[in-house]
Amino acid sequence: MKEFGYVEPVIWNQRTGNVVCGHQRFKVLTQLSEKEVDCVIVDINEEKEKH
Repeated sequence: MKEFGYVEPVIWNQRTGNVVCGHQRFKVLTQLSEKEVDCVIVDINEEKEKH
């Protein structure tokens, strides 16, 4: 993050409230005390989320 910045957003499922992709980026941003992150919001069921 420090070298290249935040170049790929987290994918968040509004239906389940889960991070679908970008878990590590989210963890790093949280550790950097970020309060808001850019994300792509999807609305999919749990079955699709697992694939």
